[in-house]
Amino acid sequence: MDNCHIERLGSEYGGWAFCPENVGEQSVVYSFGIGEDISWDEALID
Repeated sequence: MDNCHIERLGSEYGGWAFCPENVGEQSVVYSFGIGEDISWDEALID
């Protein structure tokens, strides 16, 4: 993870930071506790 460019997706409330180099089209991402804000999930799908 030393060479990872951290990117933040989603809103201020429901966003998360992640390393996009570790997530590809064939990746499986589990999201728990969505509540009222699915902005991170939607941004990751895009």
